[in-house]
Amino acid sequence: MRNSCRYDKDGQIVGEVTQADVEDNLQRLARRNKSTRQSTDAHADLALGK
Repeated sequence: MRNSCRYDKDGQIVGEVTQADVEDNLQRLARRNKSTRQSTDAHADLALGK
């Protein structure tokens, strides 16, 4: 992974994004996407009378 900077709200560099940060966020996204997909599937089942 190439070094990436972390910025504050004013655009100033305040740190570095680590590989651990990347992996943690990918896991969070996977959990959120799974949860969203399950919720969408449940709504579709209700709409279809399943």
